[in-house]
Amino acid sequence: MNVDSEFQRAREVVRRSGVARDLERRLRPNSSGAPRRLSVETLLAACVVVHGRHFRTATFIEIHRLLTSYLGMSTQFAAGTRWTSGATTRTLTYKQVHYLFHRIAALYDYSPHTARTTRPNGSTIDRKNSAPLSADDRACREREFIEDMNRLVAASRPLAIPAADTLVLDASGFATAARPDYELPDARKEADYQADTSAYARQRSCSHDPDARWDYRTETHQKGTDRVFGFQILGGVGMHDRQSPFHDLHLFQAFALVPGGYMKAAPTLRLLDAYTAIGNPTPRLLVDRGYSNWTVETWSDELLARGIEQILDLNDADRGARLDPATGARMIDGWPYAPWTPEHLYRVSAPKKLVATEPPEGASEKRKAAYRRSLAAIDEFRAAQEELGRYALKPNTAMRRDGSRQFKQPTYNRHLATAEQRKTRVFTQATVVISAAVSGKLRQRHRWGSDEWIRDYAPRGAVEGAFGRIQAKDGDGERIQRGWTRIVGLVPTALLITTALIHHNIRIARRWAQRTGCQSTDVLLAPDGDTDPGPMVPGPLGSAAPPAAA
Repeated sequence: MNVDSEFQRAREVVRRSGVARDLERRLRPNSSGAPRRLSVETLLAACVVVHGRHFRTATFIEIHRLLTSYLGMSTQFAAGTRWTSGATTRTLTYKQVHYLFHRIAALYDYSPHTARTTRPNGSTIDRKNSAPLSADDRACREREFIEDMNRLVAASRPLAIPAADTLVLDASGFATAARPDYELPDARKEADYQADTSAYARQRSCSHDPDARWDYRTETHQKGTDRVFGFQILGGVGMHDRQSPFHDLHLFQAFALVPGGYMKAAPTLRLLDAYTAIGNPTPRLLVDRGYSNWTVETWSDELLARGIEQILDLNDADRGARLDPATGARMIDGWPYAPWTPEHLYRVSAPKKLVATEPPEGASEKRKAAYRRSLAAIDEFRAAQEELGRYALKPNTAMRRDGSRQFKQPTYNRHLATAEQRKTRVFTQATVVISAAVSGKLRQRHRWGSDEWIRDYAPRGAVEGAFGRIQAKDGDGERIQRGWTRIVGLVPTALLITTALIHHNIRIARRWAQRTGCQSTDVLLAPDGDTDPGPMVPGPLGSAAPPAAA
């Protein structure tokens, strides 16, 4: 393995983000005190590299070993983790690694259970003389933290690869290393976890991880239960246009970590705000049916106000038909249709999968039979949707700023209209406007189930693939599973997961470049041994050091 090259690439990502530079200013606002050997840039780079396949865990022990044993001697001296004092060679201590990581976390900490007022250099004021942070102060810290973590993630995208204009969003449960507290009540109906009045802020967990909560997660063969005690990872994977050479490159572009068990609409919106605040383009969202459970006020109206378009699947509870009394149109699955649409088309059965992948040569007969069944179900669904589409109103404008949209009068099978239906505006007028209140949370560009919608929605599996890669226990995955680290707490855990996403992005981008033959001078894509982005800044680095014994 070439750990030095991996370290150089990780260091370059941290340097490009500017986060380490800003943290150094905050950690050492003046030059007083003993010097600190370990820099923020070096520590964060090591946290990235420790997610490689040659390291079993992402603990402080492994990070310390990486910095003092796995790196080459010249790299250690340049990074300041090894130095000479007279005739003696000294190395960084475990305590210095532990100390600096938690100093960084303290600067950002916004948990109502652990956040305290801090001095400018990040040290905590005596608990007896300081009150916990207010909800407003915690909100400011959360916003700052999410922005900085997304700056780090954005910097892990090679320079030649632009940000994708579509984000495939999803949430994935992550189990904390701490033992759960089974007495915590279910708070999934909480609007947000951030307010002082929320159950999250009021509850005091008996667990060693005070921020972890129970939540649902998809059960798989690796996860033997559908419940998890810990957090939810909110992740956005970039999806490029089909004609783009980067179409099959799926990198994380947005990230936030939230406590389990609470409504995720508000923190997801905060993530999107942070994502655009750091210079990313306003994204188009691709989301699964879980997002259609969120109310129009907490989700779709908020997206509309931000100019964000979403492509979403529908939950069974949101499907079916109802009349729009203002126009007489029949709303089916969030789209306007002629009121004389046959009843057997009110609810078209959806297949389990919208796209069937043909099995490779030599696949078992059982797998081939499953593929044929999936293909038949998809064909049946698309045929029914094609019939339903003949009754659909055709839009002749884009969606307006208030969420309303103008549609053309339907002409197919008008002779089926009843006497009452012939009096409606949808029958008598050339065009009708469907208000935002009618389309509600289900409004989207293409009608649900149409070929156009399937084409746009099919790539949603990219985010599931990305989550699968970072949670894989074997191979090159980042192994984000219970026991992957012993770190607990919302901010420390999120900080370490950010470095795992950076490792994932570098790994996947390099693999893509090798597969496609991409030629680039970017250090993130250069072959091992060719990574020389510039000299390291050797220690000592300022005044925020632990006691000398460390």
